[in-house]
Amino acid sequence: MQGFRLLFYGDSITEYWMGTNRCVPAVFQKHFGRYRPGVMAVSADQTRHLLWRLQHGEAPVKHPPQTVVLLIGTNDLGLAANAGAPGGRARVAVLEVLYFMRSRWPNAHIILLALLPRGCEKFFGCEPAESGPGSQGRDFSYPSIFTPSITKVNVLLE
Repeated sequence: MQGFRLLFYGDSITEYWMGTNRCVPAVFQKHFGRYRPGVMAVSADQTRHLLWRLQHGEAPVKHPPQTVVLLIGTNDLGLAANAGAPGGRARVAVLEVLYFMRSRWPNAHIILLALLPRGCEKFFGCEPAESGPGSQGRDFSYPSIFTPSITKVNVLLE
């Protein structure tokens, strides 16, 4: 085994690509299968969790990836929103992950994806826009309380 040529790191959005909760692995394989892909993502992960995993064995050394795709940070915003903090900390944390990846894999192409729009849950003080079966106390309307922080993080990381 030569390892993964293409590695995806992130949270639940990335984890779902391998089909752990929603069934999309066939689409993933169709588009990325020829690149020997791997998905190293955990639902609800924050950047500090990912950084810990990378520092403690989840960053291949013997067979480094050629390309890394990173989508992380939205769960940091959820924590910040609950604490009344802005998204600046999420930016710093994403940069810490990027710096670690660059030091571990100096020849890899690292693709940082922008934070995606997200909805809100009752946990963060939001009232769902719709109720009934399937809403599960979530509000996916846009813009949400996270929109200013997402915009700030994405602009700072450009």
